Amino acid sequence: MTFSPWYRIPIETERSVIIVQTEQKSSILITDAYAVVTMDAALTVVSNGYVLIQDGWIQEVGRMESVPQHLLDGAHTHIAATGKIVLPGLINTHHHLYQ
Repeated sequence: MTFSPWYRIPIETERSVIIVQTEQKSSILITDAYAVVTMDAALTVVSNGYVLIQDGWIQEVGRMESVPQHLLDGAHTHIAATGKIVLPGLINTHHHLYQ
């Protein structure tokens, strides 16, 4: 288990789980996801997708083919999610922090 110095929360990398919660102004770009499960009313799944998070809010979800170059160049943090499934906005209420 590692700790991010400015997120101040654990980031589990052993199980490919990345928890991102930010209190400062920032942008996070998650790219190359195998699938982005949006959990919208239509249960949309975006293959080969990206997610843009700005100031702690999900701003944009789309396919890598349509990601604007300024997002790739300007994000404060870039997370390559190659081969991973991304569930933006997932709140995990089942946890074992005491183990």
